[in-house]
Amino acid sequence: MKIKSNFNCVHYFEDVAILPNVNDISDEDYNKIKDNPVFKCKLDEGLFETKYEFNLQILTQAKAIKSVNDCIDINLLNSELEKETREAVRKAILNRIKDISTPEEVK
Repeated sequence: MKIKSNFNCVHYFEDVAILPNVNDISDEDYNKIKDNPVFKCKLDEGLFETKYEFNLQILTQAKAIKSVNDCIDINLLNSELEKETREAVRKAILNRIKDISTPEEVK
C-alpha cells in the first residue's frame, strides 16, 4: 500500500512510521494503523493519501522531475528508473537516489 504524507515531519502510529512524501508500507502495517482515530482524521482531512500512484510515465517531464525530487523511497525510484525513457527524468532519478544514499556529513 502506498501512502503519501503531505506533512514535513514523521508521524508514528503504533510502530509504523509515515515519512513525508510517498511511503510504501506492508498490508500488515496498514492493518495496524487503519483504525487509528488520528490516522483516520488525517486521511479525511487529505493530509494523508492512500493508494497514491507514483507513475512517472503519465506525468509531464516537469511534474515527473518534481515527483522524483519529493520522493524518499529508493526502491520506488529504482523501479521507476527501469520504466522511464526520458533522459532528463532518468537523470533526476539517479541524482535523487545519490542524494538519498549519500550520508549528510559527506554532502
